[in-house]
Amino acid sequence: MLPGSHLKDFFCPVHQASRNGRPEPWAPDNKPPEGIIITEGYATALAVSCLRHFPVVAALSAHNLKNVAIAFRGQWPECHLILAGDNDCSQEKNTGLLNATAAAEVVKGCVVLPVDTTLSDWDEFYRHYGESISRIVFNQQLPANLRS
Repeated sequence: MLPGSHLKDFFCPVHQASRNGRPEPWAPDNKPPEGIIITEGYATALAVSCLRHFPVVAALSAHNLKNVAIAFRGQWPECHLILAGDNDCSQEKNTGLLNATAAAEVVKGCVVLPVDTTLSDWDEFYRHYGESISRIVFNQQLPANLRS
């Protein structure tokens, strides 16, 4: 994004990984998905798309998470919204956690964060621990009815 770009409510959809490992384009239709995962950044969205078979969108900024979540809640009121936030533990103010939590509270969604405090986002966590461990950690933080 270029400095000064209009970002509010904008997001970038990411191809979701299929069960056979090949990317499938996300083609939203009138039928709501069971869940949508909203991430802060694009690299995080790519990593998370390998962990759950839900559509994934990147809000492109921690401060835009709430705007994107509200837009999806308005489109699909019954859809489970999962905020895959960054865990910016090294910052005095954990921007990723604060914004993901604020978004989840407004839309009655859930927050999933990487649990390793030295790795701030799901992309770093995925590259460090691999797909299998990342999937387990991600799924453990979901509500029981969404765990696989």
